[in-house]
Amino acid sequence: MDITETMADLVETITMPERYNVTEFAEFLGLNRRTLARYEKAGDVVPHRTPGGKPYYDSRHLDCPRVKAALGMKDLGRFKMGRPVKAKVVDIKSSPPVKKQSKKTKKPQLRTVKSNVSTFEDLQRLPEGPILENIPPLVGLTKEASLVWSTVFPRLIEQQEFYAGDVLTFRDYCSTGALINKLEEELVVWGYTLPDGRASPLLGELNRAKTLFKTLGTILHLTPDSRKHLKSRIQELSTDDESWAKVLQ
Repeated sequence: MDITETMADLVETITMPERYNVTEFAEFLGLNRRTLARYEKAGDVVPHRTPGGKPYYDSRHLDCPRVKAALGMKDLGRFKMGRPVKAKVVDIKSSPPVKKQSKKTKKPQLRTVKSNVSTFEDLQRLPEGPILENIPPLVGLTKEASLVWSTVFPRLIEQQEFYAGDVLTFRDYCSTGALINKLEEELVVWGYTLPDGRASPLLGELNRAKTLFKTLGTILHLTPDSRKHLKSRIQELSTDDESWAKVLQ
């Protein structure tokens, strides 16, 4: 699925003020000013000018191919039957701003770091309770998740109606927060969503789906031995249709 094919529909749901300055437009695209300036120099995104010569952007720039591509990489990605159903930008500024902290402490940066570290430790805590000390490198995690996703995703596309769920983008699938934090509101199981109160045709009762989700949600925190075991079980998916219900039994 080409994300740019759905951008026309997505643009209709986005409201913009009449004008954006350079900084605001860069933040809207998820870029920095230097990258936006490089696009301008290449002629991909040409800003308008005020009578005083200051550059600004407006909704007309949303039709630029480069702008559509930038929006497509900005975590706008949840799709159902090929159409966007939600646009959500992840807020990575979970800790209080440094300027507000400076009135309370002489070491605002240290407090910010500690706050982020504590948040990271919470993400490491598995549903069963233990905290992993050795987290595999991000590159390894992404590669491992990619192997799993490349096996699962084509089957989901072929049988979307049967699996009755929202197909997640690969970026959502690899996000630890997207897997762990959605446990209370919805059950994400191998790339499709089970709305609360509705059972999957493959997994049966909702309680069993919750149990499976807790295990599947730890895919990015598996030890090397566990990853080998999981990979061997995943190979069953290509030969046995019933293994969807058996994969973690």
